[in-house]
Parts: sequence; structure tokens; C-alpha cells
Amino acid sequence: MNFEQRLKPVLLALAVAGLMGNFSVAMAADAEPTEQPHAPSENAASADKALRVQYVPESFKNQLREEIKLEVMAQAKGEGWAVPGVQPQWLDRIALDGDMRLRYQRDMYAAGNETPLNLAVQGTSINNTSEDINRLRLRARLGVRYKVADTISGGLRLTTGSAGDPVSPNQTLGGDYTSSSKFAFGLDRAYIKYVALPWLTVSGGRIENPWLSTDLVWDPDYAFDGVAAAMRHKFGETLSGFATLGAFPIQQVERNGNTVLAKSRWLYGAQAGGEWISENLSAYKVGLGYYDFTNIQGVVNDLNATSQNLTARQFHQKGNTVFDITNPAVDPTKDLYGLASKFRELNLTASADIAAFNPVHVVLSGDYVKNIGFKASEVQALNPVSPIGGNTGWMAKLLVGMPETTHMGDWNVSGAYKHLETNAVLDAFADSDFHLGGTNAKGWIVGGNYGLDKNTWLNVRWFSADEIVGVPLAIDVLMLDFNAKF
Repeated sequence: MNFEQRLKPVLLALAVAGLMGNFSVAMAADAEPTEQPHAPSENAASADKALRVQYVPESFKNQLREEIKLEVMAQAKGEGWAVPGVQPQWLDRIALDGDMRLRYQRDMYAAGNETPLNLAVQGTSINNTSEDINRLRLRARLGVRYKVADTISGGLRLTTGSAGDPVSPNQTLGGDYTSSSKFAFGLDRAYIKYVALPWLTVSGGRIENPWLSTDLVWDPDYAFDGVAAAMRHKFGETLSGFATLGAFPIQQVERNGNTVLAKSRWLYGAQAGGEWISENLSAYKVGLGYYDFTNIQGVVNDLNATSQNLTARQFHQKGNTVFDITNPAVDPTKDLYGLASKFRELNLTASADIAAFNPVHVVLSGDYVKNIGFKASEVQALNPVSPIGGNTGWMAKLLVGMPETTHMGDWNVSGAYKHLETNAVLDAFADSDFHLGGTNAKGWIVGGNYGLDKNTWLNVRWFSADEIVGVPLAIDVLMLDFNAKF
């Protein structure tokens, strides 16, 4: 080993310690401690083996620094962990996204509403139907998307909101000023996606809405737990067809002899449709879907039995016809309400995005749903005192402007009319904003968006809805949102 090679690690250690300057270093070949200057003469042999350096020239130290720097950078470049302007490879497989929405909401009740409204025959009680309410509400979401391989990806997303509410991520500010607890933050997306074939993608976990749809049947914030397979095939450059199959558990029940007779509830869905893109990039879509909720109907308990208690509805909003499944002989003070109708929904959805005036678009959309599992006589027999209502729903909407307001100055305005009868869809999963949630409502929705900056925009909407059948309940809702996303 030459002089420079022996000296280099010593100088490097001293440089890190801040001792580069005039100093003395001893390197013993036999790794024994060096003796003091006045050590006995019998240690002279060991002292002769030590290398002593009294001064290192500044030019040599600078040269040494540059050599070490080049060696480190060469190693960093080879391993890909510190190349200027280049991220580590694992960062290329992960992406973050999120959004924040601050909302002012005013709920307005008509003077003709009954106060308070006791819809015992619907299993619902509304305490306030006359006093207008002003609220500030917050929604915050943070997501992570990752790529495992060319064909496998996935994601996670956290959101605010109540863990017991599957259709609203809103957190009301000042909901309880005496509480020191923080806002709830839960997992509303957790999925893996596999591109099995160029035309077949399978997703599983807690996934986003896999259907072509509007908010007539599904609330935009509802997450689907289960598995969905999406197939898509192109017929030339402008025409494509798609089909989606899905299986989603709604409520898992473990049967136990004669003690628990309820069955697990599942949603099985299928949708097929097509899309055509014109020469001016206008897009026309249509999809026909069928959604079958198995074991969703309530079952009345036999005499002195509670074995069907788990057939009661779980989360609900308002609107669906229900009946009391409990037996008064078992507990006359307890009421458990089950759904009186089966739900097998046939849904036709279509949209036309006309881009002939680009960047301004004209977007027409329509949605129609019919619950073919509904039988009026069956519902009437289970609940003879409640208005039966209907089993269909429809919505028409017109939007003019930019489809998305992601840049400063982007804008759009829209108007829609919605008519959703009592047992057309499950009220649990219907839009939570129109008529403050649920079914058995009809009315208008007008709104608009304006881009304040990149990925920052204002949104305003006015909902005006009335009850279709039963006790009058008219509710208007004004929402003003400030949105920002990344």
C-alpha cells in the first residue's frame, strides 16, 4: 500500500470530525497503542513502526476531497439513489393525490311541513322540519396510488366523515364544541387492480363505483366492497363496447341453528353498453345495468322468536317502505324495521357530450331506473298503513361549459330534474344531498362551477325537492363549496 492510499482514510475521518489542519497522526502496524514521547527505550521498536505526519498541504487535501466526491457520486449514479434531478425508482411507482372542500350549507324547510315529522310507518323520525339550519362542513381526502408491476396496481384513500355513514364524507364544523376529540378519518378506498388481458381488468377490495351511472341510483361518495371485472373492446377507432360484472357483500351474517336464521346480503350487478366518439371528439355513451340485492327484504319473527332480527335494515336514509319485524310477545317496547320490498333494479343510463363548440361543451344526460322486484300487493300486506308509492325513478340533466373546471376561468352551469319514487332504489345508497337523502322525492337541481386557479374552483348548487307521497316534506338546500385538489 503506497503512502497516499494509507493516508486517505485517516484524512477522511479527520475531515468529518473537523480536524483538518496541522495535526499529528500515528498508524501502528501491529495495532498496539503508541507510546508517549518519554516512553522507556524498550518500546522504541514499536515507535519506529509508527508513521508520523506533521503537516498535510492544502492542495493535497483539496485533491483528496474531489477524489472522494467523485467516488461517492459514481456509486450513487450506479445505484440510482442520488443522481441530480432523478428520483429513486420506488418513487416512480407511487403517486399521491388529495382534495379539500369547505362548504357552506343552508337547509331550508317549507312552512307547510308537519312539525315534528314522525314517520313511524317508515321507521323514520325527523325532529326538525321547520327551522332553517346553517352549517359549515369540511371534506378532506388523501390518496395513494401505487404500481407493483406492469399489470398490477392499487390504491388507498383516507377521508373524513362518520364511520357509520357510507354516503357522506362531510364533517360538520363545531358539531360539538364541548368535545376534545378530533375529526374522524377513515379508509374509504383500498383496492388492487389486475390487468389480466388487454381487454379485461379485475379490481377487488373497497373500490370506486364501477358502473356508468349518475346520482339517481348511487351516491357519488359510496364505496363498493367486493370484486368487479370490467371488459372493453374497440370496434375500430371510434366505437367501443364495454361490460362490467360485480359481486359485493352488503351484510355478512353467520347462521347459528335456530338462533340466527337470517342470510348474508349481497349485491350482484351486471352492465353492458357502448361508446361512440365522433370526428369532433363528441362522446356518446349508453349503458344498461341490472342490480340484484339478495336477501335484502325483511322477515318477520315467529312467535316468541328473535331469529330474524338480522333481517332488519342496516344503514338507511328515508323513503323506502318498511315494516316491524319484531314480535310484540317477545319485546313490546322494541321496534326493528325491515324492508318491505325486494330490490332488483333495472337501470338505463345515457349521456351525450357534444364538443362541437370546444372548449365549451353541451352535455346531456339521462337516467331511468325500475325496481322489478317490487310487488305492490306484497308490500301492502307487510305494511297496510303506509303509502305504497312507486318503483320507478328518472332524471334528466343539461350542462353547458367545460366538463371539468381545473384551470382559471373554466366554468359551467347546469340544471336537472329528478323524480325518485319510494321503492325505486335502496334509500341507503341514494344521493345524500337531494331532499337531504333517500327516496320518495322529486324536484329541481341548478348549479355552476367557476375555476379560480389551477385545480381550485367554486361550486354552487340549489336543490328544491318535495315528498312524492305521504306526509308533506319540502326541503330546499343551498350549497356553496370552495374546492382545491392536488
